Amino acid sequence: MKVALIQPAKDSCQLVPFTMGYLTSYLEKHNIETKFIDEASHDDVEKTLSDYQPDFIGITCTTPIASQAYRLIKWIKENTTAYLVMGGVHASALPDEIFALGVDSIVMGEGEEALLQIIKDPNRYYKQTVDIPLKIKDLDELPSPAFHQMNIEKYYVHARRIFPKSLWRFAPRNARVGSILSCRGCPYKCIFCVNSKRSSPLRFNSVNRMLSEVEYFVSKHKVQYFFFPEDDLFCNKKRFLSFAEELRLRYPKIKYYAQSRAISLNDEILDAAKRSGCVQIGIGFESGSERILNYLKSGFVTVEQSKRAVELCKKHKIKVFGNFIIGAPDEEWSDVELTRRFIFDNKIDDAAVFMLMPFPGTELWNRCLKGGSISEKGNNWEEWYLSSHNFSICNAVDKAKHIQFADTINEHFQYKNGDISIKYELLRRNVRNFLMKRISETIRLLKRQ
Repeated sequence: MKVALIQPAKDSCQLVPFTMGYLTSYLEKHNIETKFIDEASHDDVEKTLSDYQPDFIGITCTTPIASQAYRLIKWIKENTTAYLVMGGVHASALPDEIFALGVDSIVMGEGEEALLQIIKDPNRYYKQTVDIPLKIKDLDELPSPAFHQMNIEKYYVHARRIFPKSLWRFAPRNARVGSILSCRGCPYKCIFCVNSKRSSPLRFNSVNRMLSEVEYFVSKHKVQYFFFPEDDLFCNKKRFLSFAEELRLRYPKIKYYAQSRAISLNDEILDAAKRSGCVQIGIGFESGSERILNYLKSGFVTVEQSKRAVELCKKHKIKVFGNFIIGAPDEEWSDVELTRRFIFDNKIDDAAVFMLMPFPGTELWNRCLKGGSISEKGNNWEEWYLSSHNFSICNAVDKAKHIQFADTINEHFQYKNGDISIKYELLRRNVRNFLMKRISETIRLLKRQ
C-alpha cells in the first residue's frame, strides 16, 4: 500500500509544512509507505503522482490555497484511481462543497489518527467526514515532522534572499533560518481564527524534544536563526524558561523570532528571551481601538495591555513586530486612526496591516453569513487571500480608504526594514507616482489657460 500526501501552494512557501510533515511521519511510524509532495517547494505534483502510483492520496486545504487544491483534485480524479482524502480547515468547514468535487473522505480536526483509520478501512469511511481525536496529551509521543522528505533548503533557510518581501525581516539577508513547531491548540477565541469554533486542547512538546529539533537544523542545515510559528511561545512559562536556559547554554550564537500575546509577557520571560537570543517578538495587537479590539478578541486583551507589552519589549531591547487588522463590520475611520496612533506613538519597530477576512470555519464567517455580507456558495476562493485586499465586510468605511491605509503602513515598514532592493523599488515607484501627479496637474492647469 502506498500513500501520497500533497501540500498545494499558491506560490513559494516560507514555512516548513508542519501539518503534512507530521502526517507523513505518523504513517511511516505505522509502517505505511508514504511520499510527501510539496508544490510550495516546486515539486511536480502531477509527474510525481504518475510515477509513484499511490493507492491513497491526501491533500490539505486552507482557504488561501483552495483554488490550487481544487485544481489538483480535478486532475487526480481524471488521471488516477486513488482513494482521495482531504483535510484542513477549509475542507472541515465546507464538506458539501468538497464532496461535490469528488473527494472520497474528509478529515475533521487533527488528522493523524483519522487518516490512519481511513487507510485501514476506506469503505467504512467512504463519503463521510471523519473526526477521530488524537488522544495524545504528550506531543513527544508523535514522531518529529518528516524533515527527511522535505527540501528544507527551499523553505526558510534562505528566507530573506528567496522572499525579499517576507514579513519576517528579523534575520539578515544571508542568514540561514530554521523553524520548529512545538505546541498544538489555543486557549483564546479570536473571532477571525478557526480556534473560535473548535475545541483543541493546548499541548506541548517537551524542552528536550524542542532542543533535538533545534539540533537537527543547526547540524544538518547550519541554521543561525529560528522562527517559532506557534501563536504564543511564552504561554507555558515554566517550559519556556527551561527551554530558554538550555538554548542559551547549548547554542549561544542562535538568534530567534517568537510570537506572543501581549498578556503573556513580563520581565522574567523577556529577560530569559533576551539572554537566549530572542531578537524580535511578533504580537497580534490587531487594533488601537478598544471597541474594535473587544470585537476581534472577545475582550481578553486591552489596548493598555498592548501598550505595556511594547514597553516591556523595549525595556529588554527586543524588537516588536505588530500585526494589525482593519475592516471590522462597524469600524469607523476614527477607529482606524486610533490604530495608526498606536503604531507610531508606541514606536513599533515593524508592522503589517491586513484587511479582516471571514475565513470559513471561524466565528466571523458565521456572523457574516447571518448578516448577509458573504455567501456560503459560489465564492471565488482566488480572492480569499490575506494580503490581497480583494473585498471588504466593513459598512462604515470605504474599501479604497482601508486599502490606502494598509498599503501606506505596509510600505512604510517595508522601506524602513526591507533590503536595499525593496527600498529602491518603493522609492522609484513613489517618485514615479509623484512625477505623474505633477504632470497631470500641470496639464490640467495649461488646459484652463
